[in-house]
This record gives sequence, structure tokens and C-alpha cells, in this order.
Amino acid sequence: MEIFTFVHMGGRLDGIVLVPVLRPGQEAEDHDAIKHGLDNFDAAQCKCFNPDEKDQMLTIIRTAFGSTASFNSAVVKIIRKVWSRDFEDDGTGMNSSDSEASHASAPSFSSSGS
Repeated sequence: MEIFTFVHMGGRLDGIVLVPVLRPGQEAEDHDAIKHGLDNFDAAQCKCFNPDEKDQMLTIIRTAFGSTASFNSAVVKIIRKVWSRDFEDDGTGMNSSDSEASHASAPSFSSSGS
């Protein structure tokens, strides 16, 4: 949600940093699982401490986008662009994020400059 809000409010994709947490020896498996989760984002599956907040959030999404599916498509499009930029193999077998990602200690979906 925060990523979408950041972009919707005028933030640029180059201001988004995705930091995957990869277990030593299982980097490829974890990478694939994270990508699968991001590709299958579904706002309707979100969990909120207060169920009323989830209902309110989904109502706002449906009002703005017509459906959660339309919102999900917009979010997935943003995430795919950032993921491709940071984590897809550029033909060398590595990219600039490989060494950073394997040393991350906690999952983070953040935007820089906010």
C-alpha cells in the first residue's frame, strides 16, 4: 500500500528500494518465493489489526479504482518495474543488488526521501 501511495502522490520509481531477505544457501528459492508473492499481490488478502480498517481501506480502493482487481494490477505493475530494475539478471548472472540483498536482516518495502 505504501509503495502505491508513494507513486500515486508523485514519487518516482527510482525512489523505491525493495530489500528481499534471503536465507543463506536458499537464495534462489527465496528469490522465487518473494517474486511469486509480489506478482500475486491482492489487497483483499491484507490483514489489519482492526477489521473495520480493512473494510474502509477496501472501500476506498474500490471507489478509486472500480475494483480491487484494478488496484492490484496497478500495484503489481509498479512492483514488477522496481523488481526488474533491481533483481532481474542482466545477462552477467548478477546485478548491483545481489550482494546487498543477501545481507539484509529484515524485510523492507520502503521509499527513499520520505
